[in-house]
Amino acid sequence: MRTISSFALLALALLSTRVDAQRNPYDTETRRLEREVVRSGRSARGVLPLLRLVRFGGDTSPGTTKAALERIARNRRVAPPLRALATAYGARFFIDAGEPGRAEETYDELGYLRDWRIMGPFDNEGRGGYSRELPPEAARNRPVDLNASFRGREREVRWRTYPKVVDRYGYVNLDAVMRPWVNVCSVAETFVRVDRARPMSLWLGAGGAAKVYFNGERVLEDDVYRAATFDRQVALVGAREGWNRILIKNCVNDRS
Repeated sequence: MRTISSFALLALALLSTRVDAQRNPYDTETRRLEREVVRSGRSARGVLPLLRLVRFGGDTSPGTTKAALERIARNRRVAPPLRALATAYGARFFIDAGEPGRAEETYDELGYLRDWRIMGPFDNEGRGGYSRELPPEAARNRPVDLNASFRGREREVRWRTYPKVVDRYGYVNLDAVMRPWVNVCSVAETFVRVDRARPMSLWLGAGGAAKVYFNGERVLEDDVYRAATFDRQVALVGAREGWNRILIKNCVNDRS
């Protein structure tokens, strides 16, 4: 009887692994989706294949999704917002690789706002808090009052500084700092300094329902309760020279 040496078995196992990797259908689909993103050019149509590409990340061969996102982020034919989104998703691989500092630097370079003060929680039973103007909303055009206090859902609430250590990667985790955190609304406020008056894009990817005010004007509104994701919506705002005020109202229920 003919026998196969252990060395030959090892070689066959390596060959089988390599062939399986080459035939991974998710790798093929990722390459196809990457081409579709590039073909979209400056159009926003590329966001759908990009999100599908990210979704398959857990099924592709090691390094495949990361490399595709890096190529998209560098490709000047792709619209800048899509390149930024690819960079944001790609930064997650730094976290997986044990390099959280590089991930944090990437989100800072992309312009994600992380210096916030927060107030809440306010009541949102029956989703009524979203349609009702909360006291911080009513005061959005008044001078800043860091000592302001209002009646919240269960107690008096005041402005607090959001602890960035809770999440360093472009995400404000209100669930972690609000009690209770179900069926409530919270308010977050920050200021952005601009060197000259110019149009700017303001991106939001909130979980739950949200409203965004820029210098007192409502510029974004989304009453759909769903999970958070990067840069779901965008508004073009007219920033003025100096400090600009951003206030966000975020409401959640027992499923978002």
